[in-house]
Amino acid sequence: PLDSPFLIRLARLNERFLGGLSLQTTVIIGGIRCFLCAAGDTAQNWIYLNNGGDLLKEESPISFRVVLHIHGGAFVASFEAGHIRWFRELAVGAQALVIVPYYSLAPEHTYPVAVNEISTVYSALRSNDIGLSRRSRRHGIIHNCRRGMDRYRITGLTCSGESAGACILATLLTRSAVANILPPDAVLLAYPPLNLLRCESPSRILHAFDPFLPMNILLETSGSH
Repeated sequence: PLDSPFLIRLARLNERFLGGLSLQTTVIIGGIRCFLCAAGDTAQNWIYLNNGGDLLKEESPISFRVVLHIHGGAFVASFEAGHIRWFRELAVGAQALVIVPYYSLAPEHTYPVAVNEISTVYSALRSNDIGLSRRSRRHGIIHNCRRGMDRYRITGLTCSGESAGACILATLLTRSAVANILPPDAVLLAYPPLNLLRCESPSRILHAFDPFLPMNILLETSGSH
């Protein structure tokens, strides 16, 4: 239910009017649909650029901090309505653009589809793509706005993820190291399930009857991924 359109809209309205989150939108980065939010000057700068502001009048490029966050949900679910408040706190505290990709979910899409999509978004961010776009009146579709890309830059890129999202992020970091791709400036992995093998371990025995995440649910979702 936390990914239902009604609850997502309600949560976004709540954070806009009560929490001060002045920018909440959906953007396309590297061909992947992403949720983007920001507050304060960061939000105003992004809105200014996205509305086609006269970038040539800027004396120096506008700098953006970016947090790329990969959401959890056991690879099968999205919890946007329950996460928006945390996204707002992150955007305000870090004074950053918070970007959350809508990666493809299992069981319809299995490994490595989600990892490939996150890798695409990460590469696009490393290429200075922050999701600026313009709507074509003639064709009614979204185009990338390349005008004035030298007038802004990403000065800090942090990657974070929780649960299944942290697992995807760990895979991305491993890939990046092997391919000699520039790593993020900072990384936060929150409770990642790094061992998805169907074998006994001390932690699995200890938490075999966990009421919040029973073992059969864990095995089922990892299998569908």
